[in-house]
Amino acid sequence: MKTEKREKEEKLSELLKEAEDHPLMKQILAEKAAAVLKTRQEAARKIEVLQKERDTIIPKLIADLEAKEGNYNMAKATMEAAAGEYNTARAALWVEGCQFDTDIRTHKAVLYETADPVIDETITFFRDKLDWLRLPGRISRTTGDRNEIYLP
Repeated sequence: MKTEKREKEEKLSELLKEAEDHPLMKQILAEKAAAVLKTRQEAARKIEVLQKERDTIIPKLIADLEAKEGNYNMAKATMEAAAGEYNTARAALWVEGCQFDTDIRTHKAVLYETADPVIDETITFFRDKLDWLRLPGRISRTTGDRNEIYLP
């Protein structure tokens, strides 16, 4: 069984050798090689065209990028300067606002300290009177033709 298989393999290899030496097979192989060569030459030509195109377009794009970068850097510097001015103005506003609030509180304290003591006594009197009136049974009302409030 193994020998039959081996014999078949030997016959096939001999047939292949004969087929390779046949003029028609040589012609087919030559046509295949020519097609491969043509494909490779076409790819090489396209690579050359693309390289030339790249060599003309890329420098233009680099120059454009450098110009845009210059504009960007100028705009960035302008923005940073404006941001600095804004922050300075905002800090000045905050400082002045705090200073005014401090001065107002100081003057209010002076007003409270120099107020006439009679005002405090009067406020205390009326608060005590209001608390006394709010005690249960101090204010009564009777319903009828008129709603009147009687104070005892």
